[in-house]
Amino acid sequence: MSSATWLFTIASITFFLISCVGAGKFRTLETEKNQLELDLGSKIENLSGVNSELERKAEDQRDVLITQNTLLAQLLAEKSSLEEKVADLGRQINALSSEAESVQAQLNIELKNRNTELAKKEALLSRILESYQLNQTKAQTIIIRLRELLTEYADNQLEIEEDDLEARVIIYNSFLFNSDLELQSQAKVALEYIASVIKDYPETTIQVEGHTDNSPVRPGRKFEDAMDLSAIRAAAVMRYLIRDTGINANQVISSGKAGFYPRVSNETPAGRALNNRVEIRIRTGYREILQLIKGSP
Repeated sequence: MSSATWLFTIASITFFLISCVGAGKFRTLETEKNQLELDLGSKIENLSGVNSELERKAEDQRDVLITQNTLLAQLLAEKSSLEEKVADLGRQINALSSEAESVQAQLNIELKNRNTELAKKEALLSRILESYQLNQTKAQTIIIRLRELLTEYADNQLEIEEDDLEARVIIYNSFLFNSDLELQSQAKVALEYIASVIKDYPETTIQVEGHTDNSPVRPGRKFEDAMDLSAIRAAAVMRYLIRDTGINANQVISSGKAGFYPRVSNETPAGRALNNRVEIRIRTGYREILQLIKGSP
């Protein structure tokens, strides 16, 4: 059907309807049509406003999205940076862990070595302590034997003292020597008693010390001064112990101390008599303990 035919048909139908409905009805419909057109225009206007509002909100949302995208990009960059830092820290931790393991291994080796060394020192200390206790007992036994053998002698002739690992016999000059620095017979008997004990302990060290008081010494034909006099007295006792009693010469040494080590004050004749003396020091365990300390076999 052509356009002209279609328009003619619509016009015919309209005319027919108008003719059928009547003028009043047509005006009513016309009014409703106009009202509908007004309502439709109002709604279109409202829709236009709504559309504008939606466009504004869409712009706002777009701005928000842009801001959020910017923040997200920053967060992603920060995340990437933090991940790199975490990875770097992980590498550092691994390096420190490896270093710590190496240090720990070295410390374990050092600790093992120290424990080994400590065990050796403890063993040596135990041996030294054992030697000390045995030799202390030995010294006490020597003291007991000497006191039993020398009990008949008075305190102004000789005395016996105990000093840890040492038994000391102090023999006074008036008992030992005559005016010519020769040993008196009673002194020789006492020395033989002392020697009989020493012979039972060949491992002991015998120190023979000569002492004087602080009186000036006039030089004589056998000595020049107090040092010489004290050395002569000690040598006379040592000589008798070695030559006449048979003490091993390797055990005995002698020395002169002059008046440098007084026992008591030199203010009185009695004090000076006590300071003029020969001391026989019988020492037990000194060599053995010294060898242990030095690590000698």
